Amino acid sequence: TAVKEASSAIVCGGVAGAVFWSIMLPVDGAKTCIQAAVPGARDDISLRAHLTRTFRRSGIRGLYAGLQPAVLRAFPANACQWLAFELVMQGMV
Repeated sequence: TAVKEASSAIVCGGVAGAVFWSIMLPVDGAKTCIQAAVPGARDDISLRAHLTRTFRRSGIRGLYAGLQPAVLRAFPANACQWLAFELVMQGMV
């Protein structure tokens, strides 16, 4: 039924977004530090070096700082995106 398909799209989209950010958050955090670094400064290092330094300083908690707000934002955003995609695809068929 249409309600079941919509519910499935919402749950799948939300879970996909949450999983994506759970995996990519450390990389995104390091990327942000690299972008904010002044060329030649202490923070102007490679992605791998940022990840290693953060892990040594703060452990796994440091790598995943900010995960909760990222997931809270990603779940509804991706759920809506998947639902919109499914509705458009149904309208095209």
